[in-house]
Amino acid sequence: MRRLADRAGTRIAVLGCVGALTLATMARADGGSYRERPFGLADVRSIYIARLGSAESGVATREALIEALRTVGFATVKRAEQADAVMSGSVVTKVVRGESVVVFKTVVLQAHSGETLWFMRLRPARSPRGQAGRMARSLRASVEQAVWEAAREVP
Repeated sequence: MRRLADRAGTRIAVLGCVGALTLATMARADGGSYRERPFGLADVRSIYIARLGSAESGVATREALIEALRTVGFATVKRAEQADAVMSGSVVTKVVRGESVVVFKTVVLQAHSGETLWFMRLRPARSPRGQAGRMARSLRASVEQAVWEAAREVP
């Protein structure tokens, strides 16, 4: 019983130290905070994908996009309130030379404030997976560029 109490006490002490270190690293010597810049593309870690249309192709494309975003390291969430940003767009299926082709007209990533963080216009593609993969890789590259630029701005 005493061992259990000692372990619990140790955990509380460790958590207290971690909390103090976290607060100490967030505060600057001049009383300011390191988090002075507004929320931007560099801060996006989790994404909610809104409906991409009511057609079957919109549902399939949304699923492909969720998988592609996870593959490149983003967390996808089930509710917009849980996400750092919301991705939306429009998906249209057209028949070209007898084949069904999925067309994204636009894809937009927005912060909860409504600010557009990222925008992409795509060409028609036969495979929603291929198109979703291109979008996810492009977004990942844009986020990495934004992180690099934000790191250069830190004094």
